[in-house]
Amino acid sequence: MVRDQVSVMFPVSGLDGGPDAIGQVSLDVTARDRALRELAAAHELFAVGFETAPAGMLISRLRDDGTTDVLQCNAAFASMVGRRPEGILGGSEAALLFPEDQATHAWIIAEVAAGRRPARELRLRHADGRAVWALVAGVRVLDADGRPLLLLQAVDISVRRHMEVRLRHLADHDPLTDLFGRRRFHAELRREVQRVVRDGGTSCLLLLDLDGFKAVNDLLGHSAGDELLVRVAAALRQAVRATDVLARIGGDEFALVLPGASVARGRSIARELASVIRRAGVLEIDGGRLEVTASVGVTVAGGDRRIDADELLVEADLAMYQAKDAGKDGVVVYAPDHVHRARISHRTDRLARLRRAVREQRFELLAQPIALLGEDPAPHEPTGHELLLRLRDPELGLMAPSEFLGLAERHGLMADIDRWVLRSAISLLSESSRAGRCLALSVNLSARTVQDPRIVDDVATMLRAHPIPPGSLTVEITETAAITDPEGAAAVTRRLRELGCRLALDDFGAGFASFSTLKHLEFDVLKIDGDFIDHLPTSPVDQAVVRGVVDVARCMGIDVVAERVGDDRTIAVLRAAGVRLGQGFFLGAPVPVAELHRPQRAL
Repeated sequence: MVRDQVSVMFPVSGLDGGPDAIGQVSLDVTARDRALRELAAAHELFAVGFETAPAGMLISRLRDDGTTDVLQCNAAFASMVGRRPEGILGGSEAALLFPEDQATHAWIIAEVAAGRRPARELRLRHADGRAVWALVAGVRVLDADGRPLLLLQAVDISVRRHMEVRLRHLADHDPLTDLFGRRRFHAELRREVQRVVRDGGTSCLLLLDLDGFKAVNDLLGHSAGDELLVRVAAALRQAVRATDVLARIGGDEFALVLPGASVARGRSIARELASVIRRAGVLEIDGGRLEVTASVGVTVAGGDRRIDADELLVEADLAMYQAKDAGKDGVVVYAPDHVHRARISHRTDRLARLRRAVREQRFELLAQPIALLGEDPAPHEPTGHELLLRLRDPELGLMAPSEFLGLAERHGLMADIDRWVLRSAISLLSESSRAGRCLALSVNLSARTVQDPRIVDDVATMLRAHPIPPGSLTVEITETAAITDPEGAAAVTRRLRELGCRLALDDFGAGFASFSTLKHLEFDVLKIDGDFIDHLPTSPVDQAVVRGVVDVARCMGIDVVAERVGDDRTIAVLRAAGVRLGQGFFLGAPVPVAELHRPQRAL
């Protein structure tokens, strides 16, 4: 009687570096059932390897037509796909895959047949119908007669794939409203403008800015403001087409691209959306009402106009502000008159200058002292300095942040600017430490940067290149940055503290959600908003707020810094309330960082 013999060979190790040893067993496969029983028995000869491997493993017959049938399946693979091993035997590997991944599986088989060891990511079909992402590697082995068998190893990578998808989503979407964020919106707008230039037709761009939104934050707190933004975003999403591009591009600013729309259609949609926001923006407060409306600017791409995405944004922005100037809660269509053309030329020129400055890193840093509030006439000794950013323009001279940061936020340039500031600060601290000087610096990060987990890895890379003393760098973030995406901000700030950075909450008290912010994020410093300091000596309300902040900070072991300290009377009130640190022109004007050579007193 002629009997078929099969030699089963497989690696002992996993996917990461190839086999360290090869196991081989020769079996009689005259009858399938008998062969399977003998294979199971043979596995007892090598406890390492197939059955006990943590990776999922399949042994299949590799047929001439490229198909396979499964001879053996280990427990790890069966568990991965939610089945019993015996339910997989005799079937095709292809039956365990999604149709979209059949081609990848066929490629693996072809590569194995050619003697190579391929590896690819594909989806296995779980018994409950869900997809299980796996890294699958294949190797060819031969039986005693030289007939090919296929050994597949699979490692579950579903968690990693889920995180990758989540990170890609966060990179493109606003974390609060889940609409497109500024970066993705600009990409979609550029794509639509290119389409119009290539194929003809028109498209409309709408910018919507909420009227009265600041009052919601001031009276009800940022949590109420966030709830309103989510409500408005949901109402806008329901009112637009699936093919339209809707985004939140600023704090209370939304943008919409209407592909194929004429200017008349854009004006009509803008009026509808203004009405939608008017209904969604009503809040009840103490028996009264707060009403939030929207000013909408409209412009059009296409027709006989050759215009780029940046110019479109400037046009819509000008129209939107014209709607605000006309009384708010209205719609204005951009009209290219001489005044508007001059404004557009000015704004596009400023944007070009800003982009060139970012590219060429034409920024400068000033340092303003954070000082001990000593008793008069004792000097107010600096314990550290906050770095203040300026832009050096060849024609306009030294520009203050108010002249360019808004433009940088609008056009997605803040991440590059923030990283330049961080690199500069870390370099200054590292150089000072090597020279034996004590230096402490604070830097401000924008909300977008605080919500980007990549900033932590960038800071870690900077610190490896330029080590600094722990605690010498303080990262300041605003309350808006902290509460727009609390989970994201908490993850970033926690990791920054692990790297040795101190954390400061800037403009504390500006919103009524300030104290709740402290429950979720760990800070080392609270900087009291200057609005509570400007009239402190004569305002009992401001004095009560400062005392409350100090009491909370003392309980949490947090330092308090008063901003915009303007005179000795203010210092006296602050000292009586327990504030020992302050900042303001009265305590010290900003100076070029090159002058930071005197020793500083530690906090």
